[in-house]
Amino acid sequence: MVKKYFYLFTLFLLSTTYCVAQKEIFYVFDKCVTDSVQKGVDTYVAMTHKTATKLRFYIVLAQNDAEYSLYLQEYSSLPKSGLIDIVQSSNRKLKLSDHISIPVIFPSDFLTEQAKKDKIESIPFSGYYIRIIIEGFKQKVLQVSMLF
Repeated sequence: MVKKYFYLFTLFLLSTTYCVAQKEIFYVFDKCVTDSVQKGVDTYVAMTHKTATKLRFYIVLAQNDAEYSLYLQEYSSLPKSGLIDIVQSSNRKLKLSDHISIPVIFPSDFLTEQAKKDKIESIPFSGYYIRIIIEGFKQKVLQVSMLF
């Protein structure tokens, strides 16, 4: 009887620990950054002539000291691949609004099993580019451009 409760407790402990590890992480940026990301979404909508709900976005977030680079990319036209697996399994999100969040991946994600399986050598640095610096605990958008 004691063994049965021990096993049930262990199973419960493992399942709750697993659930906590998979909890979503939301990155919250200042309004100037989220406005720039929204402009990027609007740019893709205008370029593709599709609604924002039909497009699938992700963001590559890179950091260098107090400078961040965001690369907003759209992947609805890509074939099923390791990159899409990485994006869809990411628990990291950029919160654009209360109802919209965009998956975030890092350049080091090319080391994941999914990327190795598809022989992805690096995460692409293209798309709608936003360069951010932090000065006095405030984020400033320095540059916005479309990279192909």
